[in-house]
Amino acid sequence: METVIGVVLLILAIVGTILVLNSVVSTVRRWARRAHAPHPTQEPEGTQADPRLQKVREAAAKLSREYMWLDADVLEQDSLFKSTVADLSRPEVDASVALKAAKSSSDFEAAIGFAALAARA
Repeated sequence: METVIGVVLLILAIVGTILVLNSVVSTVRRWARRAHAPHPTQEPEGTQADPRLQKVREAAAKLSREYMWLDADVLEQDSLFKSTVADLSRPEVDASVALKAAKSSSDFEAAIGFAALAARA
């Protein structure tokens, strides 16, 4: 009986080790793919981003460094946010720039884009 329990425990230990190693390997592979993948807001090589969209991305990067998370009440009072939204919501600026910003995976860039689109309405 002791031998059977010992064998079962050994099998469970081996299976547990394999599962842990599999989890570690898949996590490392995911990190490696993420590190080598282009940033979602980067333009493909050989193309230039719209200068206005580039300004929006720079402002979003500054805001994300300044604030740890997106808080609408705080963000609406920020002068950089207000000026960037005002810049983007002017009639002479193409609406597709605000739309690209709104579709961004960056929270702050999307907030600027959505605020500019709302100001256009």
